[in-house]
Amino acid sequence: MRGGLHIGRTLIRMNGLNLERDALPALLVEQGGALKDGLVDCRVIEYPGKIMSRAFVKESDEDSASAELPERPLSAAPNYVTAGGLEALRARLKELQAERERLTVAAEPMAMQRLREIKRDIRYFNAQIDRATVVDAAGQPHDQVHFGATVTIRDEQGKDHRFHIVGDDEANVAAGSISWASPLATALLGTRVGDMVKWQRPAGASEVEIVAINYPVAPARKRS
Repeated sequence: MRGGLHIGRTLIRMNGLNLERDALPALLVEQGGALKDGLVDCRVIEYPGKIMSRAFVKESDEDSASAELPERPLSAAPNYVTAGGLEALRARLKELQAERERLTVAAEPMAMQRLREIKRDIRYFNAQIDRATVVDAAGQPHDQVHFGATVTIRDEQGKDHRFHIVGDDEANVAAGSISWASPLATALLGTRVGDMVKWQRPAGASEVEIVAINYPVAPARKRS
C-alpha cells in the first residue's frame, strides 16, 4: 500500500467512477490497484480519462463559451429602410444592450454563450443602423412599384396577394412584407398596374399581374 499527501482539486477513481473532491489536503492510498480517499463528500463529474489535476480539465460550458461565433452577414447592397424600419432597428438594439448589461452584472457562467451572441448581434445592428438609408415611400412615383409600395398581384389561378416592399431586416413573408432585394420584389420594381410579370419561384416560373399599387399618404404639413 502506498500513500502520499495531495493538496488541491483532484480527480480520483473509485468503483469505476471519476470523482472530484474539494481543495483540501487528504491522504490518498492505493489498494488493489484503485485509488481511495477517506473523504466522502466527493461529487461525480463526467470525465472518462485518466486521473489528473482539474487544472487540465476543460468543462463543456467553458468550451461552448470559448467557441468562436460567426458574424452575421451584411449585404453588399444598400440598406434601404422605411422610417418605421429604422425605429425598429434602434428598438432592437436597445433591447440587446439592456440584456447584455443584465447578463454582465449577473456573471452567470452558463450565460456566457448567450452573452457572446448578444454582443455579435449588437455589432450587426449597429452596422445596419450606421449604413441605413431611409426612403420616403410617400414621395415615390405612385404609378410605379418602388421601395415602400404595397403591391397587389394576381396569380395564374386568379388569387390576389398583397406584398409590402421593405428593407432586409423588416421583411416578414408571413406578415406580407418582402425585402426589396428579394426575387419577387426585384421582378416587381418599376412595373405599373396592368403589367404582367414573370417571377421565378423555387417551384418554377410563374406569371402574375399587377392589380394595384399603394403608398402611404404623406402627413399634411402644419400651417405656419
